[in-house]
Amino acid sequence: MKYQPFPGAAWFRMGRKSPIVARMHNRLVAVGCGRYKSAVDKDVIGSGDVASYEAWQRLQGITGSAAEWPPGRTSWTALKIPKA
Repeated sequence: MKYQPFPGAAWFRMGRKSPIVARMHNRLVAVGCGRYKSAVDKDVIGSGDVASYEAWQRLQGITGSAAEWPPGRTSWTALKIPKA
């Protein structure tokens, strides 16, 4: 299976709409890091994505400011988000 390459930290801005965001949402839920209040607009980056991704980074053993939003290349690669 092919995975979504890291789009770069600047890509992760609030309100961005993309099918990549929806696939990230699904993976975060699948690995037990979903901190979403709903699945409405799951293709738009919002506060649930930030909380969920930060939970994922902490699960990966990342600490301090490195565990904060936006995602980094290492944790993104480890999440293995499917490519469309």
